[in-house]
Amino acid sequence: MNRRRVLLSSLGALTAVGLGAGLAGTPAVAAPVASDDCSPFPPVPGMTGDRRANEFWYQYDEKFQYHPKPEIIAAFGTCLQLFGSFAKFIDAWRASRKSRDYPQDFVALAAQGKEPLAVISRAQLDHIDEYYGHNRRGLVSAFADIGQGCLYDPRRGPGERAHMMGTGNPTSAWHQWHVITRSMMFLGIDTDRWTGLLSLIGYGWAVQTIADPKVDAHNPRLPDETLSRLARVWLSKTPADLDTDFDSYPYPPGHGS
Repeated sequence: MNRRRVLLSSLGALTAVGLGAGLAGTPAVAAPVASDDCSPFPPVPGMTGDRRANEFWYQYDEKFQYHPKPEIIAAFGTCLQLFGSFAKFIDAWRASRKSRDYPQDFVALAAQGKEPLAVISRAQLDHIDEYYGHNRRGLVSAFADIGQGCLYDPRRGPGERAHMMGTGNPTSAWHQWHVITRSMMFLGIDTDRWTGLLSLIGYGWAVQTIADPKVDAHNPRLPDETLSRLARVWLSKTPADLDTDFDSYPYPPGHGS
């Protein structure tokens, strides 16, 4: 399983943001955050991109795919048993969006997994708090970085060295992440913090759509003005706005605008 598939498999997918009441008030400008010369993380020969963001995504994979704790493995397994497959879970959201009963019929399905989803949510919250705490601008930049694929990490093997969301062209990972996040919000699991994350998912999707990063490449950054423009648009969207945007597949409405 590709390491970014964990965003679907976890049904948590960074589903909660360690930012108090979310990202309200986040500056629209999302220019890259300069690497910290006094970083507490050891240097990695050949690594490029922001050191903290690299460590954040690397350790995320360690905790939720490569070396998960027993309680995380158990939570994943329970979700699989309840939902049959995660592809079916996503299909259920899409069907619900076309019905008059959205979100009630989807919530009824998601509610079966509330307990394991809460376990995953807490683990995700702890991870984000560890690396970004209340550093809202840093977290926005980390999402921009993974969207651009500009974090090159030689600690991973071939096909995984550029931290990015999915490897398909196009990828469905951002859609999967949005649906899972909405399920958490509807179930009342850390809803305020999920609301803050939801706009970041849309922002990352838009960034990756335009950047079109390549696997294992030293992908270039987008111009600062492009990131700022995308941040102004996407970070101000409401959950209802984002639901409508994610009805569009595989690219955001008005792709390229």
